[in-house]
Amino acid sequence: MDYLEDKRDLLDDEDVYLMTDLFVEEADSLEDLEGSGPRRDYEWVTYNNADFRRRYMSFVNIVSSEFRFSSFEGVNLIGSLIKSTDFYGASFRNADLEYCEVEKCDFSSVDLNRINLQGARLRRSNFSYSDLRGANLSDCIIERCGFRGALFDDDTILPFDNDRALELGMVYTPDL
Repeated sequence: MDYLEDKRDLLDDEDVYLMTDLFVEEADSLEDLEGSGPRRDYEWVTYNNADFRRRYMSFVNIVSSEFRFSSFEGVNLIGSLIKSTDFYGASFRNADLEYCEVEKCDFSSVDLNRINLQGARLRRSNFSYSDLRGANLSDCIIERCGFRGALFDDDTILPFDNDRALELGMVYTPDL
């Protein structure tokens, strides 16, 4: 049993209904994705340029989907499973992805400014040319992820030192 299942078991009571299945090949409108929250899965969804700003979507599954150039600013995705999904060019500014499980995802050229990824597990995902300035990746488990060209600054909390970040191809941008 992984750590996300442990967290879900803690929340499994009458007030919290965990995920139901949603299998949609292509969403025609944002209304198709309404009702986001702990009762929803996003599997095989293609919805680019979508606006999910400030939504509560914790403990959802986002699997084999595409949300290119979408806005997830300020969204709450705590404890969610995000797998094999394309977020190219999206914005997760000030989003909370604490304790998320992220695997085989494309976050390249994504605005991750001030995102909270504390305690998340990031596996085989691409963060190239993303903006990680001010991001919190403390206690993050990172396995085989690409960070070439990703921006970080003095406010970025990484699970490794700045020398290692530079070795990974990250770009330090001091506060001006």
